[in-house]
Amino acid sequence: MSETERSQGSEDEGSESVASMFQSQSSLGSSIKSSFDSESDNQDGMFDGEEVDPEFKAKFESAKAQFIQLRNQTILIQRRLIDTIPQLGFEDSSSSSGVSDFQHRYQDTLDRLEERRAEFENTKDHYSNELNQLQTHCTQADSERSAKEEQFRSLRADAWKDAIIQRTNKPMKQADLNTKETQLSQKEFELEQTRIDFIRTKNKHKQTEDELNKQDQLSEGLHLIDFEQLKIENQTLNEKKAEKSQDLEKIRKKIEINAHTLTHVKEKLAFVMKHKAQLQKQQGDMDNMYAQSRAKLATARIHRDKVRDENSNLKKSSGLIGMTDLLYDFENRSNELELMQDRVTELKTRCNDLTSMQHELEAKISQRQPLDPSLLRMNR
Repeated sequence: MSETERSQGSEDEGSESVASMFQSQSSLGSSIKSSFDSESDNQDGMFDGEEVDPEFKAKFESAKAQFIQLRNQTILIQRRLIDTIPQLGFEDSSSSSGVSDFQHRYQDTLDRLEERRAEFENTKDHYSNELNQLQTHCTQADSERSAKEEQFRSLRADAWKDAIIQRTNKPMKQADLNTKETQLSQKEFELEQTRIDFIRTKNKHKQTEDELNKQDQLSEGLHLIDFEQLKIENQTLNEKKAEKSQDLEKIRKKIEINAHTLTHVKEKLAFVMKHKAQLQKQQGDMDNMYAQSRAKLATARIHRDKVRDENSNLKKSSGLIGMTDLLYDFENRSNELELMQDRVTELKTRCNDLTSMQHELEAKISQRQPLDPSLLRMNR
């Protein structure tokens, strides 16, 4: 046999096992559904014949609706699994063994579910019987109470008919009887509620006493453990106390340091405030000087504008103003002209001096006698 045939055979076996498993589960679900429907019909018949607590009936109806919803979801999931799992396939013998193991575990789960279901049915039957007995007993007690109350009410009515008012010797009115009956019914209802509250309080008190007794019994055996625990806690608290003392000492040192720092800061602040006052005074003086300088600046600007106007007028009247090179050349030529004029004056003075000297020399020469030519020859 080839591998494909073996795989197909294992796949067929796995699909058949899964299908049989889900068929058994669906049959189980249908049986549960039929049993629950029959039980719900029985419960509905039971509720129709007797008076039941509305709260209990509402809880039962909600549980029934929840069960129906969960049952429908389970059936839907089973159908989806039945349609999906055969399409997966199984490749080898290990997959078939896994399917058989899964089927075995699933069957065990179903068996446990059946056991739980049986236990639930037994418990429900037990409490249903007990509830029926209690309801029967309660109905009988209510009927007896109603009969006794009716008998006692009739006795009161008969006594009321024969009763008269002592002051007026007139019979009692029916309206007064009705009023008294209403008040008596109200008082009886209040008494009933008070008794119920007393019973509840008594049961709660008993439950609390039982709990306290249990705690006392447990505490008797735990005294030594509590003592050791308290010793450990005491030691831990002492260690924490020492740590807190160290922390407190550190905090005190920090407070002292902060106090010194704060004192220094206050002194420095006083010095800074004093220096600030001096600087503010200097600033006031500088502001005054600034105001005066601004006033002088305004005056200087006015003078500048005036000089600027005069300069512009001079520029208009003189062509050389504004021409720096020509002005420099004109100034140089003026200086040279002055120098040359001074030189001419000096030369004229020298010329006059030389002329006067010449005239003097000519006068002296003219006054002297002429020399002998022979003397001139001898000198030669």
